[in-house]
Amino acid sequence: MCLYLGILNAVGLNLTRSAVQNAANNLILLHPEPAGFQQNPALFSTGVQTGVTYFFNISSIPYYCFDLNSRIYKENFSLSLASLGSETYQENRASLGYNYTHKNVAAGVNLRFLQTKITNYDEATAYAVDIGLGWEINSFTSYFSFKNITGNNYKKSKLPVVITWESSWSPTEESKLSIGLEKEDDFDFCYRMGAAYRVLETLKLICSYQHQPERLGAGFVVEYQKWEISYGIRSHRYLSLTHYISLCYAF
Repeated sequence: MCLYLGILNAVGLNLTRSAVQNAANNLILLHPEPAGFQQNPALFSTGVQTGVTYFFNISSIPYYCFDLNSRIYKENFSLSLASLGSETYQENRASLGYNYTHKNVAAGVNLRFLQTKITNYDEATAYAVDIGLGWEINSFTSYFSFKNITGNNYKKSKLPVVITWESSWSPTEESKLSIGLEKEDDFDFCYRMGAAYRVLETLKLICSYQHQPERLGAGFVVEYQKWEISYGIRSHRYLSLTHYISLCYAF
């Protein structure tokens, strides 16, 4: 029963979707990619992306992600799948999203479906709606998102409601700085800052810091033509490091 109650409180957490997000502490503007849509549906990058991690290096609970963003007749659509779990617990996620971008303004909406299974005990489903808004002026970009704006529940527990704001500035063509705030209901404000720097034409480095809770992140992106492979590592105050690897192909 204690395990079941713990899972109830963890369902629908705002998990990192890629190695870049892991390295950047979920600062998605440092290196836009298809997986960024799941953090803010206003941010849209065409391509297909997949990733895998063991959160806190717990090998018995793998997390797999798949993201597909495509532009069809000048309209932007997103499909995402993710799976987290072990032999006794499984959490599956699927989402469909739409994005509209006009010049330097973007907006998007994402419908998320969640399904959980506890072996020989319980199975349940839920859904949530996310919205996002973003704009860009010269080298300055700012994005806002509201996750689970409908305040939906999973059984009798409320799914997390998360509000985020992030702004980035590119002082040079090779560098980008970003700061962000996140507020989840029943938790204090979370502050983040990070930087990305392209040291070579095919190599970009990323580092970040998060306060409340305190976490450090670092990683890199290797680019070759339309392909990207990225690696990110992030610390935790009490648990082991989280390693993440992702592969992306841009359309």
